[in-house]
Amino acid sequence: MRLFSQAFMKTRIGLLTIAVVALAFMTPAALAEGFSVGASIGSSKITVDDSSSGIDFDGSDVGWKVFGKYMFNDNWGVEVGYVDLGNPDDSILGVDIDVEADGIDAFLIGSFPASESFDLFGKVGYLAWDAEISAPGIPPESDDGSDLALGIGGAFHTSDTFSILGEWEWFDIEDSDSVWMLSIGIEVGFN
Repeated sequence: MRLFSQAFMKTRIGLLTIAVVALAFMTPAALAEGFSVGASIGSSKITVDDSSSGIDFDGSDVGWKVFGKYMFNDNWGVEVGYVDLGNPDDSILGVDIDVEADGIDAFLIGSFPASESFDLFGKVGYLAWDAEISAPGIPPESDDGSDLALGIGGAFHTSDTFSILGEWEWFDIEDSDSVWMLSIGIEVGFN
C-alpha cells in the first residue's frame, strides 16, 4: 500500500509541477488575459453495486473544489484543480461504511459562447485520486489511482471578470460504478 501512496504523491506533484512550469513561461500580460481561479460546492455521489459479493453502496455528501483555469481563446483552455468528494456513507449488511475520496484533476476545456453573457462548456481530463474506506471496528483501507474525468456545464458572466458556474463532473474511479459531483460556484478572471 505504501508503494501506491508514493506513486499517488508523485502523480500529484507531477501535475502541479507541469502547471507551474507552464504558467512560469507565460508573460504577465498573457496570464492576465486568460487566467482565472474559482471554487465550487455541491453534491457528490458514489455508488458501487457488486451483486456477486452483495455489496450495494449508494452514498452522497457535500463536495467542493478549487481550480485555476487558463483559456487560450474563447473556445479552448485548460484547468487544474483539487476536488474533495466529501465523506459519502451508507449501510451495507447492517454495517455503516464511510468513503472519503479526493484528488488532483487536469482538464482540456472546450467552450461554446451561447451569448455574450453565457457559455456552455465540456471538459475531458484526468483525476489522480485517493480514497479511504472505513467501518466501525475495522481498520481503514486505502486505495489510489488515476482515471478518466469528464464534465459539462455552463458559465454566466456577470462582468468581464466574474462568473457563476454550474457543472456536472463524472470520475471513473476504479472499483466503483458511478462517481460524480453536481456543483455551483464562482470564477474570477484577471482580464
